[in-house]
Amino acid sequence: MNTRKVHLVSVAFFLALAVSSGRALAAAPELQPVNREATAVRKVGFTLLGGLAVPLCRGQQGCDGHLSSGPALGGLVLYAPNDRWAVGVAAQMSRVHWREPYLGMVDGKTYQIDSDLTAGFAALAARYTLLPERGVTPIVQAALGAGFQTQTGTNFQCNNGFIPTGQLAVGGRARVSANFSFLGLLSASWGLKPSECSVSDGPGATPFAGWGLGLHVGATFDVGL
Repeated sequence: MNTRKVHLVSVAFFLALAVSSGRALAAAPELQPVNREATAVRKVGFTLLGGLAVPLCRGQQGCDGHLSSGPALGGLVLYAPNDRWAVGVAAQMSRVHWREPYLGMVDGKTYQIDSDLTAGFAALAARYTLLPERGVTPIVQAALGAGFQTQTGTNFQCNNGFIPTGQLAVGGRARVSANFSFLGLLSASWGLKPSECSVSDGPGATPFAGWGLGLHVGATFDVGL
């Protein structure tokens, strides 16, 4: 008889526990799926790049000479509202050498002019990350702004002021930690000179060396907001 009472008490206890648990689950708020885009941490990325500039000369008088490849440095500050898009500003500088042989109009001898050209580029930029959830992912980057150039020597030129320039780059990002990544980019840039100039005798006008191809590697450090 005592054993039967024990069983009855046990059954009653478990029934009461089941009913109370069901009521608690019914009263609990429904779980909502996490929106990854909405919970993404906004951040600012600081990128420093170094590499090689390969200027391409086309449609300018000084293109009869030779433009050598040279070192290039670049930097970007980009605001990222999510893991895919980032917008901000970009700047780049390169240092190349230009030389051109020419025929002296008085004595008929061949001479050569040499000049070191420092070309710069400042622009608004945007970057798109294709697969942000992966450690290694492709990226596409575009920039539109103005180029400028300085030169050694006094050869005639019409590269003063700002020259409209655009740049497109593709590459990859390898994430080392949540805030640090390595980058590699292959870029191409071109633009339009508002005015062109030429020289009838002596060396040709110094060409603009800010357009061409580039190969850059560097790193990005992100700061959360």
